Amino acid sequence: MVNDTESGCSKSDTATVLEDIEMPTAVVGEEAQLNCLNPFLILDAGGTSQGADLTYFWSTLDGNIVSDETTLFPKIDEPGLYEFEVFNERNGCSDRDSVVITFNEKVPESVSFDLKQPCFGEIRGSLFIDSVESGNPPFYFSIDQKFFFTSQIFDPVPIGNYTLTIRDEIGCELDTTFSIFELEELILDLEPELEIKLGESVTLPALVNRNESDLSEIQWIPNEKLNCDDCLNPIATPFKSTLYKLNIADENGCETSASVNVKVNLQACVYIPNAFSPNGDGTNDIFFINGVQNIERVIKFRVFNRWGELVFERRDFAPNDPELGWDGTHRGRGLNTGVFTWMAESEFIDGRKELFAGDVNLLK
Repeated sequence: MVNDTESGCSKSDTATVLEDIEMPTAVVGEEAQLNCLNPFLILDAGGTSQGADLTYFWSTLDGNIVSDETTLFPKIDEPGLYEFEVFNERNGCSDRDSVVITFNEKVPESVSFDLKQPCFGEIRGSLFIDSVESGNPPFYFSIDQKFFFTSQIFDPVPIGNYTLTIRDEIGCELDTTFSIFELEELILDLEPELEIKLGESVTLPALVNRNESDLSEIQWIPNEKLNCDDCLNPIATPFKSTLYKLNIADENGCETSASVNVKVNLQACVYIPNAFSPNGDGTNDIFFINGVQNIERVIKFRVFNRWGELVFERRDFAPNDPELGWDGTHRGRGLNTGVFTWMAESEFIDGRKELFAGDVNLLK
């Protein structure tokens, strides 16, 4: 309103004044991670208000802005808290937002695996992956750096040199090398045949180009009449001819076998003298079955004079014992010099029975 003091006249009018209080909005993206594959990140404030009068500024106390700190998309390379401000130069209004960037330090550090090397004459082995130390599961594996698999078993793997690559969920990788190669031949040597007499023992001489402690399996088949069936050189005492087969395997799972035939001579090993002199001089006074090796017991031992009269008999006794023999007497009286016939039925250690007979001279 305007007043004229001289004339006392006045006039009024109205005007509208607009208040500029429009606020810009600052919007930054979600939290993110730096890692082995992403040593740099581009922060994203693309949701922020945009206009000719707006300016932008990024700041950090514990991170690092590489470039473009006055844009919506700065480049950073360190973890930390990043603060963002948008400012309206026309009205002085501003808004702030912030984002936390972390660093994922977990990367595959080591891998544990086993190899099955091909035995002599084979051309393929196997790889068995046990575990991965650190990193971000799940893990993917490759032996050609082209194709990756979740399986931890590679079988078969041809002979050659390889690089095993482990890749974790975010793409961090670890490389290690391994080789598949043909192993030295496992050699087993056995005499093809051994011969013993019934009742004798023999060592089965297996020769192997490995230490016995390096063998994971030693097995003799059959194991009858062996003092051990899981040692390289058992002692065999078979009662009949036997073909023994030896199977062995080394710590790599390589196998081989060989056989030996133990031939048993069943001929009786009996010594019965053809003369004795029961004169009390302490030498050769008793007629008995001696030198026996394979007879279990004497079932019946008889002596007859030349007229067929039974002059001595003993049953079911152990052989090779002078006290169980004939002293040259009959009914308590010493007999005269002469030729006597004897018969002995014996049982062998293998259960066979056999009858022996002959003559013996009684001397004085």
